[in-house]
Amino acid sequence: MTIIVILSAIAAPSMISFAAGRNNSNTATLIVSLAGYARTQSVSEGRTYRLNVDPAKDVVWLTAGNAGVFTALSNDYGNQFPLATGTTMKTDMVARTDGSNGNNGGTYVEFNSNGRCEPAKIWLTDKYGRTIEVACDSPTELFRIVPPAEMTQ
Repeated sequence: MTIIVILSAIAAPSMISFAAGRNNSNTATLIVSLAGYARTQSVSEGRTYRLNVDPAKDVVWLTAGNAGVFTALSNDYGNQFPLATGTTMKTDMVARTDGSNGNNGGTYVEFNSNGRCEPAKIWLTDKYGRTIEVACDSPTELFRIVPPAEMTQ
């Protein structure tokens, strides 16, 4: 019994660290999925979609344009998705103050009906300092999780 307790005490910190890393990876996958959905819907519906990020509140969500007004989607993709606990977000997207998305601008990347989007990078850092980069490097590329060897930060 003592051996099991000792082994558990040794393994527990590693398992907690592993779980935090998985949560960060799951968040990156969520962002890639939201971006893919926004691109597909934008082309199929012929209207602009936005992937909105709020680094201060650590949430992401989608909005769609209708006559120049952007509103949250009426399905589950319109929900605000909080980042995993202990994960923080940075981005190279510029906060805008155009007021056209219902909340006096914001930080977002647009997906246009021609299949193009604005290039952007998002860095997700877990509570242990490990960072995952999600990026779209050009208007014609898809968002992807960047391999560690290619990360820019």
